[in-house]
Amino acid sequence: MQQNNVRSREPIHIYFKEALTDNTKIYLVYPDWSFNQFINALDPIITIDFGFNDFDLVLVGQEGDENGAKLQPLIDMKIVDLLSQTINIAFYIRRV
Repeated sequence: MQQNNVRSREPIHIYFKEALTDNTKIYLVYPDWSFNQFINALDPIITIDFGFNDFDLVLVGQEGDENGAKLQPLIDMKIVDLLSQTINIAFYIRRV
């Protein structure tokens, strides 16, 4: 259990793709970040890299792909909680 805790402090690469385009980026994030920390850290970077600041995140691999349901995180959800569902994690960024 301690090994997972140490591992979750190491940054991981997460792939982002703008929905319905070929525009992609890869960002380093920390799995032990809360979802709010994740959004607060990436919001300005996504705004610069993708050119818009009002967006939904859609978890890759769900039904509907880029048109799937936006991620509705729980208040205490961490990125590592998403990783427990899959080995790799990626998001579509969909303009709102």
